[in-house]
Amino acid sequence: AGRLAWKKDAKNQKIAFEYDTYDRVTVVRRYPVDGGAEDVSQRVTLTYDGTTGNSKGRLKDAQYGFGWTESFTYTNAGLPLTKSFRNRTASTPMERSARSVSWRRTAA
Repeated sequence: AGRLAWKKDAKNQKIAFEYDTYDRVTVVRRYPVDGGAEDVSQRVTLTYDGTTGNSKGRLKDAQYGFGWTESFTYTNAGLPLTKSFRNRTASTPMERSARSVSWRRTAA
């Protein structure tokens, strides 16, 4: 109800969205040719942490069709703590040098 099913981007590519029962986007699919097949290398699959305890349904992983996964962790207070990237294909050299980025809350 009221969810965006699909749209067209500036390149006239169709972008379709799937949702979970909490109305969060779980899959983004791209179709480069109108009426054509999905380009699975551009697919993004989103997963969320639980909804009990310190888990509040926040974004946990974004898995990209081209092989990378972006993962997120949070503090007990719900602030972003880490963001990391990893490649699911071990033959990729960047697998060995996956990087992490940490956020720190600064005084205003």
